[in-house]
Amino acid sequence: GEPDARAVVRHSPDDFKVDEILGFSPDGEGEHVMVRVEKRSLNSAEVVSWMAEACGVEEKHIGFCGQKDRNAVTRQWFSLPLNSSQQVALADSPVAEGLRILELTRHGRKLRPGSHRANRFRLILREFEGCADDINTRLEQIKREGFPNYFGPQRFGADGRNAEFGRRLLQNPRFRRAKGNRQKLQISALRSELFNRVLNARIGDRNWNQPLPDDLMLLAGSRSFFVAGDQQGLDTRLAEFDLHVSGPLFGRPDRHMPASLLERETTYLGDGASDVELLTARRFNMDRRALRAVAGDLSWSWSPDNALRLEFSLEPGVFATSLLRELVLYRDLRGVGE
Repeated sequence: GEPDARAVVRHSPDDFKVDEILGFSPDGEGEHVMVRVEKRSLNSAEVVSWMAEACGVEEKHIGFCGQKDRNAVTRQWFSLPLNSSQQVALADSPVAEGLRILELTRHGRKLRPGSHRANRFRLILREFEGCADDINTRLEQIKREGFPNYFGPQRFGADGRNAEFGRRLLQNPRFRRAKGNRQKLQISALRSELFNRVLNARIGDRNWNQPLPDDLMLLAGSRSFFVAGDQQGLDTRLAEFDLHVSGPLFGRPDRHMPASLLERETTYLGDGASDVELLTARRFNMDRRALRAVAGDLSWSWSPDNALRLEFSLEPGVFATSLLRELVLYRDLRGVGE
């Protein structure tokens, strides 16, 4: 159910800390330089712009795992194809305000989106109003069962209109394919909105984390899936977070998807079914996303000033704000909030 408690998120950037966890060690040699930075009140694109200017490389050649919040203190990795003199130039360049280089090493490959293992969050929620016992109960439930894997408000833009812009793109008869990051983000936002609607419907039916006979089950940490049936041990594997019920990122279904599942998920959308037709006609391929997210190593504590301190890890693509929405009605002083 909707929480009653209220709190403030991001009272300052230090209240929202994110540390990117690669899940592998750089090679120590190769054509790319791996750079670990700490940034404050900067987004990832601004860091890429500074690096490109400092080293004389094109921005498109700079790799990173994912966008990180501007209104936060975040640590993340970038990769650049640099020779020895360019590496020295990067190390000696005056850094942008709010930026700190933590580590430089070499690696054989360019970083790609989603190539990290997790993000580690350290958050402080201030000005708490409500029942602390209720928050503790909710956190224990999240630790035991996970939480709904909604796309967070950041996906839909500061004014929340990215999905609508994506819909208009697809409705344009001259549209052929998404050009540039903005159009890709807008269409992605539309697919994210449809996913959220399916997830919301299943929460209403109280089966968002329990498989129906024709559901596609995702193996944790992979993109492999299979059709749910009478497999033995399914409940145990769900309880151990080895499997998750999946939901659709709509597009053309592949041959493995049961027709009954496509019909049911489209029915959840109501008038949004026309968006599915647009995505299919424009030849976007369907993908699957877990309906449930897991907060790894979740811990929390209360400070004497009644602030709630949270620490947890999330897989790539999972939004910390989607966990927060299950705890409190939060007010985000520097980002997009609810």
